[in-house]
Amino acid sequence: KGNNPKYDSSKNVLAYLSYKKIEVANK
Repeated sequence: KGNNPKYDSSKNVLAYLSYKKIEVANK
């Protein structure tokens, strides 16, 4: 139901972690 900041921030953390994983894999 709409706006759960905790859920949003955990989504952001997951996105950030997968981004970092990809970045590391590319190096």
